[in-house]
Amino acid sequence: DPVAELWDKANQTVKLKADHSGFVAATQHGLRPHEKVDLIEDRNLVTISKFPALEVNVHQMPTNVKAEDIFMRYFKNKGDYLQKGDKIVMVRNKEGFEEYILSQEPGT
Repeated sequence: DPVAELWDKANQTVKLKADHSGFVAATQHGLRPHEKVDLIEDRNLVTISKFPALEVNVHQMPTNVKAEDIFMRYFKNKGDYLQKGDKIVMVRNKEGFEEYILSQEPGT
């Protein structure tokens, strides 16, 4: 997905896309439409970062995946009750096969 739109010298719209996945960690909030990007000291319009680590409390268990896995979808929402073996997440592995991350223990 585009993270910003720029206008080139011919006043044509150019969509700026991130070169990797993540979340938007910072933007140039003071920049107004049609301002020249040379006003930005380092020419950085948007910083894309890794997602922050999730908090794991006492009596909770993380569902870790491999770094090369690709997230596909969640099967459960925050607060849902889980039985042992319930599907929580679907990922696609580096070979292109879909895998399910299963609950290791019952609970919420």
